[in-house]
Amino acid sequence: MFYFLNVENFLFGIFLVMNLHIFVMIILLEILIVVTRCSDDPQDEYKELLYWLNFLKGRVTPSEPIGHCGLMARRAIVVIVGTFWGTTSNSNNSSQPPITRNEAEAMMKTLKMRFETHFEIYSQLILVDLSAQQDCNGLKELRNYLVKSRENILQRLQHPLRLLDPSLIFLEQLREKYSQFPCVTWNYFNFLIPSEVNPLANDGHCRQLIQQLQLIGEVVYLRDECKELDYIVISPEWLGTHLLGTLFSTQFSQTNPTNGRLTFDDFAIAFPEVADTGDLLQILETLQICSFVDPDWEFPSFFTLNPPSDIWLPNRSNFLYAGLRIKPARGMEQTMQAIFPRIQVAMRKSMQDFQDPMDAELLQWKNCSKMQSGKMEALVRLISDSVEIQIRGPSLMANTAIYFLEDLSNLVEQTASEVAPGISTEKHFLSPKHLKEHKNNPASFTPEIIMEMQLNESLIIENSDGEQEEFTDVVCFGSTEVAGLLSLGIDISVAQLQPCTRSELAALLDPSDPMGRDWSILAVRLNLAEALPSVDSTGQCLSRTDQLLAEWALTSNENISIGRLATILHEMGREDVKQLLFRRVPLYLFNSTNTQQQHNNN
Repeated sequence: MFYFLNVENFLFGIFLVMNLHIFVMIILLEILIVVTRCSDDPQDEYKELLYWLNFLKGRVTPSEPIGHCGLMARRAIVVIVGTFWGTTSNSNNSSQPPITRNEAEAMMKTLKMRFETHFEIYSQLILVDLSAQQDCNGLKELRNYLVKSRENILQRLQHPLRLLDPSLIFLEQLREKYSQFPCVTWNYFNFLIPSEVNPLANDGHCRQLIQQLQLIGEVVYLRDECKELDYIVISPEWLGTHLLGTLFSTQFSQTNPTNGRLTFDDFAIAFPEVADTGDLLQILETLQICSFVDPDWEFPSFFTLNPPSDIWLPNRSNFLYAGLRIKPARGMEQTMQAIFPRIQVAMRKSMQDFQDPMDAELLQWKNCSKMQSGKMEALVRLISDSVEIQIRGPSLMANTAIYFLEDLSNLVEQTASEVAPGISTEKHFLSPKHLKEHKNNPASFTPEIIMEMQLNESLIIENSDGEQEEFTDVVCFGSTEVAGLLSLGIDISVAQLQPCTRSELAALLDPSDPMGRDWSILAVRLNLAEALPSVDSTGQCLSRTDQLLAEWALTSNENISIGRLATILHEMGREDVKQLLFRRVPLYLFNSTNTQQQHNNN
């Protein structure tokens, strides 16, 4: 569990984060308080803090410009509070925390170094004695720091609209009127403000107003990209406590034993106060918790049945096989486990995009889905901390197969980025030979291996079992025609590097290196020695590494590809940076506008 402080109202709110990560919006003008129990083993305590800080890091949208050593432009404030039940000392009548001062300082120093790119972490572990009869020193320290941080944040906030205060009064009236179902559409809200609050308010004012109402925690704005019908929840407490709290409660699951399918009547009984149950289900669908599968509603979070043993039989000996695993970056291993139900919702919605829905089928179980499109088959499974995608189809359909695989992998990565915009993912391709043999644990190819193969202009790559296979078999379903549709990862321009990747590169290359293998040598290697004075003059404000890469991409007439940068890093002796780069960039891109036309034809 983690806590956040809403700085406008100066009130604490609580997210009870379940195994299902529905939505967590981190606005970078908040103070995040992570609470840990000091009575736990120090190693367990440290691992717990790592988990929650990585969780929060994944929910932060990267912001630019990139600062010195990879600091994001806007960083949320994080305070770590350690609670304990104190014991009274005979000598001075004070409570003694179970963690020593040296242990606390060492832990905080490590956490600050690891997460300072995304968070401004308070340097001290604030210790709070839960047995204290009155305010302990820890609570006083916490209160003082929050007051100080609040003032600093308020100075950076835009001035509230004059429309805000009367709108808050009107919101209370609106909540009373719609107490049973406190949701309105954006269009209706846009009508109410000028008609009931201020006749001079226009659409622009209403958009500013809704942003400020969200910022102070008064409403939740729900955007429905598919139906272009956005909703405003005017009581966030109702959404989190009543609707979602009831839906994911033990009582609801016991009352409605089902394998992920719920009927209209199930919800009418569970929420009798809501006049139109369809509106309620529309809110849940907008949250991407469920999808309509006539005549029921499918909730992947409630799947209980495991897939049958015969869903992927070894009876397609003449088919092509390929597959990959999408893994989250270090520290975020449990992300895929949490969002897999949402991936299944996205897959169900994607079925509506098929040109011929009658030619497609999707079957889903707990942690597993099977999709069929014509003669092509796909198996999507949660395997430990990864999402595994296997594709198979007739040997003459390699072009169709590569698009099928690409569409599904894009769906998984897009869903992950919607839930956790700060997450980085890696593609680990699987051995097609082992997939065709239906091995339980097929060998894989890491991104570093595939990128190194491209850099060496080789066609052969070695899998994790030490066996050699051809790149075209692993990625292109054995088709040279498919290979011709791709641009290799080493040929991608450095201008296409994502902010998260640029931040990580800056964190490694901005600090001074004892051997001089830092940003300054990189500048010389990039033929940008003349840019050193201007880059150095920015001091701690901007990342020198990021400035150099941007300058290189803008002004160089030479090769500004990922491959060229990787070669330079290798020559500098910075294999650590090179390997990071290989893990973060796409392994390939489709290189022609004609491929989209070919995709549509397939």
